[in-house]
Amino acid sequence: MAFGTALFLVAKDVLAGVAISRGKRGFNNPHRWVAAFYLAWYFGTFMLLLTWRGMAELSTMLPGVVLGALVFGLSLSFMIEQKPYPYSHQFNTEQSWRFGQLGRLLHFVWPAVVVGGVAATVGLTQLTTDWLFFTIILLGSALPRYARVANGSALVANAPRILGYLLLIAIPFSPSIGF
Repeated sequence: MAFGTALFLVAKDVLAGVAISRGKRGFNNPHRWVAAFYLAWYFGTFMLLLTWRGMAELSTMLPGVVLGALVFGLSLSFMIEQKPYPYSHQFNTEQSWRFGQLGRLLHFVWPAVVVGGVAATVGLTQLTTDWLFFTIILLGSALPRYARVANGSALVANAPRILGYLLLIAIPFSPSIGF
């Protein structure tokens, strides 16, 4: 439950950013591929949390969850029409890339970093459930495309994301709220 709550709170800005920038429908649009990755990441993480049976069952669960997430992410990303995102006014879309040109590169490379980081984590011998989900959620939500508009206080504008990260950080250190 705690990981699901943290996932929801930290993923909102990432999913909104890819929804704002997804552009025209087509296989040659790189923004649609990034959107497909993040939709698959969110759905796959949620389904893994929902169907979790323990670390011993990870190798039997993972192929089905990954396949289902890929089908979901690809089909949803490429079937959605190009319509304006209804909540784009809550994000600073004037600054199209955080961190300048490095941000543009990171936006397209980050999915590979997430997959590599999670694969490296799964390969650890002393991996616990808490650290597996901590890594999946943290890496996947680390770089939202757009910053939230702060009408007054940036702390208030980013409160859900901050609470999500605080919960995510607290879970591995508090056995009573994790798995």
